[in-house]
Amino acid sequence: DSRASIIATSKLNEFYGTILAKGEEKQVTAMGAISFAKRYLLDHKPDKAKQYIDLGYASNDKGLIVSFEIELRKLETIYFVQKTDPEFAEKLMDKNIDLIICSPFLRTKETAEIISDIISFDKTKIIYDDRLREHGLGELDGKSFDDAHKIIFTKLGNDLNCKEHGIESWNEMGIRSRSVMLDLENKYKDKNILIVTHLGIVKSIINNGLFKTESQISKEESSPNFRNHYSYVSTGGLKYVEWKVVPRDETGAVNLHKPYIDNVILKDSRGVDMKIIGDVFDCWFESGSMPYAQLHYPFENKDVFENNFPADFIAEGMDQTRGWFYSLINLGVGLFYDDVKFKDKHPLPFKHVIVNGTVMASDGKKMSKSEKNYTDPMELVEKYGADALRLALANSPVMQGENILFSDSTVEESYKKNIMRLENVLDFYNISLCDLNKDILKDYIYLKDKTKNIADIWIQARLIELEKSITKGFENYKLDLATQAIPEFIDDLSTWYLKSSRERIKDKENISSFLDGMTTLKYVLIEFSKLIAPMMPFLAERIYQDMKQNDIDKKESVHLESWPKYNIITDDFIIVQVADMKRIRDLISEGLMLRQKINIPVRQPLQSFTAKVSIIGNLQDYEYLIKDQLNVKRFILSDLENVREFDVNINTELKREGDQRELSRVIKDMRRDLGLVASDSIALVIDSIRADLIDDEYKKEMKIIKVEIGEKLNVYKCD
Repeated sequence: DSRASIIATSKLNEFYGTILAKGEEKQVTAMGAISFAKRYLLDHKPDKAKQYIDLGYASNDKGLIVSFEIELRKLETIYFVQKTDPEFAEKLMDKNIDLIICSPFLRTKETAEIISDIISFDKTKIIYDDRLREHGLGELDGKSFDDAHKIIFTKLGNDLNCKEHGIESWNEMGIRSRSVMLDLENKYKDKNILIVTHLGIVKSIINNGLFKTESQISKEESSPNFRNHYSYVSTGGLKYVEWKVVPRDETGAVNLHKPYIDNVILKDSRGVDMKIIGDVFDCWFESGSMPYAQLHYPFENKDVFENNFPADFIAEGMDQTRGWFYSLINLGVGLFYDDVKFKDKHPLPFKHVIVNGTVMASDGKKMSKSEKNYTDPMELVEKYGADALRLALANSPVMQGENILFSDSTVEESYKKNIMRLENVLDFYNISLCDLNKDILKDYIYLKDKTKNIADIWIQARLIELEKSITKGFENYKLDLATQAIPEFIDDLSTWYLKSSRERIKDKENISSFLDGMTTLKYVLIEFSKLIAPMMPFLAERIYQDMKQNDIDKKESVHLESWPKYNIITDDFIIVQVADMKRIRDLISEGLMLRQKINIPVRQPLQSFTAKVSIIGNLQDYEYLIKDQLNVKRFILSDLENVREFDVNINTELKREGDQRELSRVIKDMRRDLGLVASDSIALVIDSIRADLIDDEYKKEMKIIKVEIGEKLNVYKCD
C-alpha cells in the first residue's frame, strides 16, 4: 500500500514506549521494535519458506497489449520459448515447481500448459486466478508496450489513485496483486510456486516483496530506462520473487503494528528469539494512573486521596491532549464515575487544565540540537537571568496553546524593559538610604497610610489594581492575563512614579516629604515582590530581602508570605485615582511634545503652561506634577478646549537656572564615567564664563567641595 510508510510513521507516537517484544535479557520499545523489525525482516531469509517464480506473459505476434481474451483469439498466433529450449527447461526443472497459478487469459493459459509439459506438471492442477489478469486497460488496449508506457506516465503520472481513461490505478493493481500473494501465504506452506501472469502484476509483486510502495514503484518506472529496472521481466522471462515473510494487513501491505506483528518471531544480535509478550498497556496508562498510584490508593492513604480528589488543575503541552490528558480522563471516569464516595465531586481527575503551545525556533522549525537553531537556555539564563526568560514566556501566546517563534531578543527585551528597570528602582531606594538616621529608618514603614502626596496615593492604587488583575488571572487559570499587567506596572513605577518623586525623596532635609516617598516606595516594593513571586521568583526574593532589612514582622522568604489582599481602598477610589492620573499624564505628554515642537528643551525652565484638563479629584493635588514634569513655574487652567500653550519669554533668572541644569547633566555624566556613587564629593574644574553658575546652593546639591578655574570642564574625586 502506498500509504504504508506514512502509516508506520504516524503510528509511532501512539505506541511510543510500550514494550512490544522481549528476549531473554532485552526489551524493545515500539519505536525500537518497528525499526529493528524492519531491518531484521529485510535482511532475514527464513530456513523454510515458499519460493515464488514469476513468468512473464506470452505475447501476440504484433507485440500488442490486450486485456480481453476475445480480442486475443482474433490475433491467433502465440509465440513463446519453445519446449525444445534445453536452457529454459533446465531452469524450470531445477525449481521443483509444486504449484502453478495462472492468469485466465488465453496467452497465459497456453503458456502455463507449455510449462507443464516442460516440467511434467499435471495440467489439470493449474489454478486460474482472475486477479492475475490485466484489468482496466482502457485506451491502452491494442497499444504497443512502449506507447502504453508513455500514456501511463503522461496521463496518470504519479497519481496513485488516478483512474482516468478507464485505466486501473496504481493502488488498485497493488492491492489486487498483494491479495493473491496473501492468499498463497495463508494457504500453502513450504511450496515452490510458479506464477504465470502479466508484466504489471509481475512488477507489483516483485516490488511489494521488497517493501516497495506503489508510490516508489511509479516514481522509479517513470524513467525512460524502465526496461533496465530490476522488476522488469521480458516476454517469457523468469524472475525469482523474494516475497518477505513479514506481517501484512488485510490488503497484503506490510504492516508492522498490532495485530499483524503478533505472530512474528524476531531474533536479537545473539540469535535469541524475541516474541510478543501479549497485550500490554500503553505507557500513558501509567501516567494516567498518577493520581492514584502516587498514594498507592486504594491500598493506602484512602482518606488523603478521597479528600483531595480531583486535583484543582494540571498543566502540560498541547501535544498531550491525546496522551496524558486523555488517559487521565479515561481512567478517572472509568474508575469513579459511579463510585458513591465521589458522587458529589467532579468525575474527572482534574477540575482545570492549563495547556501551552510549542516554542519553535526563530526560523519556524522545531528546536533541534543537530541544526543548532536555538541558543542553549542555560546560556540565556546566565546572561539575562531565569526571571527574564520566565516572564517572556508567561507573557506570550504560548500560554494560550499557540505556537511561538522564539529568539534571544525576546529574552533580552524582557530583561531590559522589566528586570533592569526594577533593579534601577531598587538601586535608587538603597542609595537614598545612605546617611539616613537609623532612628527614623526604624519606624518609617508604618507611616505609609499618612502620605498626602498624590503620586504616593496613585502608585498604591495601581498596586491594588495590579493585585486584582493578577489574582483574577490566576483564579481563572489564565497565566498570560495574570502576567500582562506586570510590565505595565513596572513601567508606571520606574518611569512615572520614580521620575516624579525623585527630587523630593533626594531632599532629606524635608523629612516629611522624604519619609512619605521612602515609606511608599518600600511598601510598594515589598508588596510587589509578593505579587511577582510566582512568575519572577528570584528577583522577587532579592527585592524582598533588600526591603526586609531588620523588620521582625517579615518572613524568612517572600515565598513564605501569604498572597496579598487589600481591602483598605474602595474600587471607586482606585478607579478615580488611576483615571485622574492618566489624564494628567496625557496632558504632560502633550506638553512635552509641544516643547519639542517649539524647540525648547525640558532642562530650560519656562514661566508658565496654560491648558484645560478635567479630572474628578482636586486639580491642585496634581499641579506640582505638571509644573515639575514640564519644568514651568506656573500652571494656568484654561476654560477653552484644546488650549496648550507655553510662555516662551525667558528672562535672566530662567536662563541662569536652565544653564545650571545643563551643567548638572554634564557633571553627572562625568561622575558616572568615573564610577562615583551619590555620596562621593568632587572637585570641579570649570571655565571662567560659567564659574558664576556655581553658588553655595549649587555646590551642596552637586556635592562640590572644591572649584578650580580652567579652560576645560573636568571632574575628579575628592578624598
